[in-house]
Amino acid sequence: MSNGKEVRETEDSVNLTVKKLIRFSQVERIYASRLQQDFAPDEVRPLRLIRKSWDRGEYPCYGLYDGRRLLAYAFLACMGRRCLLDYFAVSEEHRGEGLGSAFLKEVTARIPDAECVLVEVEDPDGAQDEETRSLRRRRIAFYRRSGFYDTGIRSCSFGVDFCILNADSENRLPQAELRDFYLAMYRSILPRRIFEANFRIKDPCR
Repeated sequence: MSNGKEVRETEDSVNLTVKKLIRFSQVERIYASRLQQDFAPDEVRPLRLIRKSWDRGEYPCYGLYDGRRLLAYAFLACMGRRCLLDYFAVSEEHRGEGLGSAFLKEVTARIPDAECVLVEVEDPDGAQDEETRSLRRRRIAFYRRSGFYDTGIRSCSFGVDFCILNADSENRLPQAELRDFYLAMYRSILPRRIFEANFRIKDPCR
């Protein structure tokens, strides 16, 4: 997939199109019909907060479409040229087909001037059982296949431990700058009291 044009993945597959959403009504439809089902209730931010970021031009959103049918979506929260992947999901019936990885690579390619695109992945070391640990390792492997690397930053957000990955590039930002941006992003989207009670960087910056 590239440049928003229709691309045939295999001889018998459908034509797929990556589109940047240009109207907030498109975001609202995905939020109502998909996002609230794809993510746990405590992971879904109020739509009004997403709207504030969108109105400031700090919330680019993309969809992967087969005609008018949505197969995957990616919402990013940005501060200047630095971004955090806020929500990303692939339709359940199309998982494991390679579409998610190809779509994510295309999304990061659409913002070539971005200094970083961070993503949070639940830390396998914080899993309570082997099944959960294995699932988290597979998720990390997915992002690695999609062009991300482990920054070494670890966080705890609302009681969940995360590994922080970043889209690879020729000019990697120093870990300290990635850490500062990550903290600044959370400070910007959470009220101070909630931020201080529920978010922290676990490891010292190395």
